[in-house]
This record gives sequence, structure tokens and C-alpha cells, in this order.
Amino acid sequence: IPAGADRLLLGRLPRAGEVCTLRMFFRGQDAQESRYDFKLFGDDGQLLVAVDGYRAAVISPGGR
Repeated sequence: IPAGADRLLLGRLPRAGEVCTLRMFFRGQDAQESRYDFKLFGDDGQLLVAVDGYRAAVISPGGR
């Protein structure tokens, strides 16, 4: 579940049917969150979106 992000950078819009490449970097995890940076590139190598410090809530089975 998304919990927030430090920075969002928008590049160009993707074209219909465009094959994109996602580059994702795992920054770490604790009991509450996992943290990542990622960038999405179009098929021409141009940046579509970049997110630094994306935080995802850690959900444990059974709510524990």
C-alpha cells in the first residue's frame, strides 16, 4: 500500500502502446515501510516519471 514519496518528477507523456522500461532501486525496509527510488523511461530513453523515496506500507499476514 503506498505510504508516500519524497519527490515526484514528471517527464513526457507515454505514447499509446509504447513499451516502457522501469528501473527500480531498493533503498531499505523496516517493520513499517519498504523504500524505493524508481524511474520510468519511454522506448526512446526519455524520462516519463521519476520517484525518489517511494514508501510502501508493510502489511503482515493476519494483521500482526
